[in-house]
Amino acid sequence: MALDDLDESIVMLNFASYALEARGLADTISGSAQPQITRTALEIVELPIPPLVEQQEIVCRVEKLFALAEQIEARYAKAKAHVEKLTQSILAKAFRGELVPQNPNDEPASVLLERIRNAKRGAARKQSAQLQRSAANQAA
Repeated sequence: MALDDLDESIVMLNFASYALEARGLADTISGSAQPQITRTALEIVELPIPPLVEQQEIVCRVEKLFALAEQIEARYAKAKAHVEKLTQSILAKAFRGELVPQNPNDEPASVLLERIRNAKRGAARKQSAQLQRSAANQAA
């Protein structure tokens, strides 16, 4: 049975299509130029048919909601792209040291790195000395 064969004085084509999709029967509809559904697939579906005026209202609301969903999806894609650009911009500024004003009392990074290296050397020497004492105590 072709969906185009529906008596449009009883059932709107768009209404029938949306109703079948809502019941998970979109997979049973075949053909793109002339959508068709088998009689067997239709026989297992109870499809309440409201008056034409109500069908028109349902179709109108569904199409408005689809349009709204498309607008929201487009806004989301645009916002996501903006966030990705913003993230890259923030990272670039962070690496250039432009996110916050520099404190003139802060020491240069080279001085901080030297202090860290010296602290590591001191910790390594201390650990080495402890290991030597421990080995000496065990040997005695």
